[in-house]
Amino acid sequence: MKKIRIILSLCLLAVTVVLPVGHAELQTKAATRTVIPLEPLIDGKTGDIHLKSKTDAVYTISKPIQNVKVNLIGASSGSEIRADFNGTGSSQTPYLLSFAEGHTHITVKNIRFDLAHRGRGSLKFSKNRDITISHNEFTGYSKRFGYYKTDSAILLDGVQNATIEQNIFTKNGFEYTAKLGDLNRCITIQGSNSNQFQLINNRFYQVNQAVVALAPSITSFTASGNRFENVVDNALYLLQVQKAAVHHNTFLNMADEAIVISGGDFQIYNNYGKNVKNKFLAIQDNIKSISFISNNLTSDYPSKTSRPSAIAWRPGSSQARVTNFTVKNNAFNLDTSPKNYDVFPIGNVKNWTFENNKVILQTLETYQKLFSFNGTETIQSALFIDNQISVRSGGRIAPKSYFLRETATKLTPINKLVIRSTPFKGQLPFKYKYVK
Repeated sequence: MKKIRIILSLCLLAVTVVLPVGHAELQTKAATRTVIPLEPLIDGKTGDIHLKSKTDAVYTISKPIQNVKVNLIGASSGSEIRADFNGTGSSQTPYLLSFAEGHTHITVKNIRFDLAHRGRGSLKFSKNRDITISHNEFTGYSKRFGYYKTDSAILLDGVQNATIEQNIFTKNGFEYTAKLGDLNRCITIQGSNSNQFQLINNRFYQVNQAVVALAPSITSFTASGNRFENVVDNALYLLQVQKAAVHHNTFLNMADEAIVISGGDFQIYNNYGKNVKNKFLAIQDNIKSISFISNNLTSDYPSKTSRPSAIAWRPGSSQARVTNFTVKNNAFNLDTSPKNYDVFPIGNVKNWTFENNKVILQTLETYQKLFSFNGTETIQSALFIDNQISVRSGGRIAPKSYFLRETATKLTPINKLVIRSTPFKGQLPFKYKYVK
């Protein structure tokens, strides 16, 4: 028994001696992170480079690193890479990391890229293939250093098969305006032979611009599950893209347009938008077809001088032509002040279908128009079928409001106009002939 007491006493003594020392070590470790230059770790190397946790170390870049051929894998809890140079220059942004041209099978994962308000670009890819960028964070752009029209957190130039998934782009230029010199993109896609892009479940919060894709070679582009919130300029620019699917995304409190498109075939469905202050869907140039299906759009800040449009042609693009435009199964809950604005201003379109939509208006005043066709080309068919049109509590549809603008000096020719199962308390067309 005496022997047992002695052993217990020794164990307790060991505990009381060891624990305070270990606790002190942990406190010191948490207070100080090791600063590690990144270039010596990756210069001339290939394969996977595994980084230490951001709680233990911060990796710094003191000058742009070129010809990168490694995969950068952060710790499961996240790693951090920080700019340690000023990214000056007006012809080309000096990116933190530029991957070797033509290099394939690249992975960048679990890393926080902080420009530390000293630069404008983090990752640059040129003619690369099979890229995965996932679970990263991009932040810290400053307009003070450099300016180039493609400045971006991520630049993809002539890239094929890239997946950008579950990344966060945050506090990246939200404090700046949408003036040309202030703009900075989160993601730019450009260059010949660019194709196959997936942007999935990313978050863009308090950034300047989100995504710009400008490449006629793109026949496969998907943006799904992304959240765009408090974006200064546009969320998605998809220009000259041949085929794209934009679905199940969220757009909140946008200061400008949500989606701007031109090119080929666009499937835009199951998106949610609230308080997009300019246009939710903006037409930039000619488009083959748009399927705008099952989206839910709301605006609730009526203004006496301006208001958002759910769908509209951009200024200077009124003659851009959409061959086939289908708007179906959507829910629109829209501000309608001031009364000299048409609710749905439509430019050149060959075949227009507006079917099974629920439209809730703030109100529709005397002489205000619900729809207008502002193009000059002949419309082959304009179909309005099985829609519900109502107003918010306290609102009204004035008896002398109009379903369709007919006050233009020269009406846009419509070969076939159908208005069926779409009750409207204002005035139906009286110059255009329509089929019930």
